[in-house]
Amino acid sequence: MENKGLASDQQSQQNEKTNDENQKKEIAVEEQWHTVTTRRRAQQQKLQYLRLEEIWSTEIEGFAMFRVMQKQRLLHGPFRVLNKRKYSDIDKKEIVCRQAMEKAQNDLAEDPMNVHLQKIERDAMRDYLAVSDAARSFLQQKAKEN
Repeated sequence: MENKGLASDQQSQQNEKTNDENQKKEIAVEEQWHTVTTRRRAQQQKLQYLRLEEIWSTEIEGFAMFRVMQKQRLLHGPFRVLNKRKYSDIDKKEIVCRQAMEKAQNDLAEDPMNVHLQKIERDAMRDYLAVSDAARSFLQQKAKEN
């Protein structure tokens, strides 16, 4: 009987080790995904800014008002793309961000001292607040139209 108890203790310890290893792998994957998406987002914003800056710095001859109007016309397309990216399916983005934030908060509630989970929760909260603010702004603009 002692052998069975000893074997079950060893098996439970092995299961705990496996669970810990799996959790560490999941955390590593989440960190890598978060890093990649953050870098990609920063690169896209930088490219958009550079394009807008390049368009605005285009030399146009004529009176001041004419130059401003021509630059405004040139910026119309990039601003439409930017607007479409930022506000398309904003309600779905808000739901997804809220769910991600709630998941991060639940995970953090289980292990409040985990620095990695604190960072994930902070980033999820920041993303949710940004998207919910954009959704609110979009709905306010839509309400003004009607």
